[in-house]
Amino acid sequence: MSNNSSVETNASQWFSYRTPGPNMFTYYYRATVTLDTIFIVAGTLINVWFLAAILLSRELRSRMRNKFICGLLVVNLAETFIHLPMSVIRGVVGALYAYHLLNCHFISAANNIYHIIDFVGNWYILILVCVYMAQILTFEPQLTPVWKNIVTAVIFTAPCVFAVLLVPLTMKTFSPIPSSRCLINSPKATEVYRSLDTIVPQVLASLLLIATAVVRQRRYPYARFFASRTQLTVDRSQTDPWSPFVALLVTAVASDFGLVVVYMNATIMNRLDSKTWLIVYFTIKALSYLRVILLPLMLLLFPDIRERTKAWRPCRRSASSPADLVVTYERNTS
Repeated sequence: MSNNSSVETNASQWFSYRTPGPNMFTYYYRATVTLDTIFIVAGTLINVWFLAAILLSRELRSRMRNKFICGLLVVNLAETFIHLPMSVIRGVVGALYAYHLLNCHFISAANNIYHIIDFVGNWYILILVCVYMAQILTFEPQLTPVWKNIVTAVIFTAPCVFAVLLVPLTMKTFSPIPSSRCLINSPKATEVYRSLDTIVPQVLASLLLIATAVVRQRRYPYARFFASRTQLTVDRSQTDPWSPFVALLVTAVASDFGLVVVYMNATIMNRLDSKTWLIVYFTIKALSYLRVILLPLMLLLFPDIRERTKAWRPCRRSASSPADLVVTYERNTS
């Protein structure tokens, strides 16, 4: 299928596929448009809510952990604002059987945007786990505010820059029609890219979480070591719980698992009949999009974020804001 599957799996899909029936594709595309629209609306609302709640709190947004959590929320919004609308366009065009309105450049762009978003999201989760491990070890290098901002900016932007630069390396020229030439993803290069954007960060995050659990279970055997060299005091009450990081990682793995299997072994789908192919692909697609909703909900496992979202209302001013205190003071002294 040329319009409801990834072009990088097999170049022959542009002009050769088995047709299960004239109505089957129509039902599939209609279901795809409905699914994408639901995730666009629900994903945008929930991610904007959590992002605003964190950014409008000076205490929350100042924490290193929450900066990368905001990065994850922005990645989800890129999914709902850019990739999912492109998927809706593909679904509408497919339902209308107007394939000529979409060329391979549009489909390649949609696939590359998906890869970039997934790459950045998975590496942000790995960075979050690294921040958690540093917290458990009470390791905080003594940097000036300027250098601290520079290091944070470099770490924050590195996954984005690397993903954008790496995507062109997976492209190759393909000509479905002699008069036109398109750029699509090379299958072999895509396997390498898929390993870097999903398998490597998720495996490393899993190993780091296990190592962190061991350190935490042994009651911070290295905490005093790092504290003595960074002039910090060990305050175990300020450490985050282990469960939110595990939940974030499990959500990422569950959402990526189906697509990883398809990308790493493209021939596995060819063994299925066309009707089953559509059902399986639709299910995998739905699971991958659940990430934009489930990931923000996993943030409720962080006590400070949970308390903030329970009490925060976008249209209600805080009773303890400086402006309110000044007005109250003037009224009492007049």
